[in-house]
Amino acid sequence: MFYDAFRNLIISFKASLQSSPPIRIPSKDLTRLSAT
Repeated sequence: MFYDAFRNLIISFKASLQSSPPIRIPSKDLTRLSAT
């Protein structure tokens, strides 16, 4: 059940990346986002 929710999150994340222009995120911001 948790895996399905996580998979849907990944799919929507990929879709948003494809629909929007690519944005380069600094590694510091990326690690801070993943940490939260």
